[in-house]
Amino acid sequence: MPGGDSQSPTHFKQGSPVLKKLRSPLGCLLVSALLLMSGLVLLFVLSIEKSDPYIGEVLLPDGVYRLRLLKTVDGPLHYEWHPPAIRKYLPGPRLSSHRIVVELDGLDRWIHVPGHTFLFRIVDAQGRYMAPPRDLRFEFVESTGFVFKNLNSPDHSDWGTYALTRCALPRRDKELVIRIRDRTNPTSQPVEMTIPNPCYRPQFPVWQGETLPIEKTKGPVTVRLTGFDFGPISLFPQWKSAELTANSAASEWTYVSYSGYVFEDATGNQGNKLSPFEPAWKMKTGVYRTGKAEFPENLRTRLDKIPVPAPGVVTMLDRTLRIDDFECRVVCVAGPGIVRKSGGLFTARRLDNPKIALMTSGKDAKGEEYMEVARKSPFVLIEPVTGFSRDARIVVQTTRDGQRAECLLGHISTYPWYYTVAEIPTLPGTTEFDLTIALSRPEEFEFLITPPANARADLTNPWAEY
Repeated sequence: MPGGDSQSPTHFKQGSPVLKKLRSPLGCLLVSALLLMSGLVLLFVLSIEKSDPYIGEVLLPDGVYRLRLLKTVDGPLHYEWHPPAIRKYLPGPRLSSHRIVVELDGLDRWIHVPGHTFLFRIVDAQGRYMAPPRDLRFEFVESTGFVFKNLNSPDHSDWGTYALTRCALPRRDKELVIRIRDRTNPTSQPVEMTIPNPCYRPQFPVWQGETLPIEKTKGPVTVRLTGFDFGPISLFPQWKSAELTANSAASEWTYVSYSGYVFEDATGNQGNKLSPFEPAWKMKTGVYRTGKAEFPENLRTRLDKIPVPAPGVVTMLDRTLRIDDFECRVVCVAGPGIVRKSGGLFTARRLDNPKIALMTSGKDAKGEEYMEVARKSPFVLIEPVTGFSRDARIVVQTTRDGQRAECLLGHISTYPWYYTVAEIPTLPGTTEFDLTIALSRPEEFEFLITPPANARADLTNPWAEY
């Protein structure tokens, strides 16, 4: 239109000097350069790694990578880390390039009691999280020279991330010395990281060892501890001798020697590898009813008239029983022979060699998990549902010639199999039997003992590494 505005939108599109310059070769080059720079900046932003705060850092024995202590918590640990989205597409060293998740329940893996949890990660010289293949072991060094290294392999080890929960630590020291060994290179020297001790307290209860022999009585049982022996090459401290007597029904009570005692110290440490420089250890033990005992009604349950299968035959029972706070499932009963579980199914066959009694588990040629139990007498498979506590043991009984008879027990406790195998002592011609399942809870005893002098004599290798 005559007299129209010379800066109308149409005129701007067609004749703008800016657009003319952008359409020139030089303009196109500038636009391309700007887009490229923007893309590079975006890639750089996407590749920036989120860094966690850390408590301590030490150069690993290889002299290349560093180990950082990210967290110490009293109890459970949840840690989750996501790598930069672009990291897996970038060239360079072996960086941590997938999501890291650590879940620990806050229990010491060795004795299943609450402990303190530590989280470590490997970084390079630039502080980037790395994932070099390393077999790191962790120990805690007391100022006395004693080394806490009970189960020194970590509970979690994946992509340069290590986590562990331990209930035995040098709690009297203001600083905690963590010794790290790299088993990837056995000839390398360990390194040490020193941090403020998260478990330190200025005061602890004062314990004093009792004079041997020590005698304690509880209920029908009297326990007399006459001596204690300690060996640095032993996996556990050993009782030198212990005399157990009962005021009544002595044959119905027994001390379970292979796992019947636990140690504590005044600082709160627990386990069988405590510092011998403590003034005293508290030793806890339990005396249990045997399979010959008559159990209280609240600690037993009974199944009657169970048919005895023929040799090489298995009969599914699938009976769930509850005893006090324990729940179990009586899975099946089998005649003399071999029972196999594979793919969720139980099958049976006769024994080729009637003298063989075995329990095996593993993977077959197809990679499927299997379990086999062979017995030359009838037997029952029992599976815990709620699991046993540390202070309860299962006892299985039947009736033979009108008398209470103890069933010989075996156990499979290799993941994913957790079964008790009870052999039934039947007489020839027996067609059915009864079954009593009971919980044997202990009478517990405590002794305060002074660590033996020879426990301090050799600190160079106080415990065999395993």
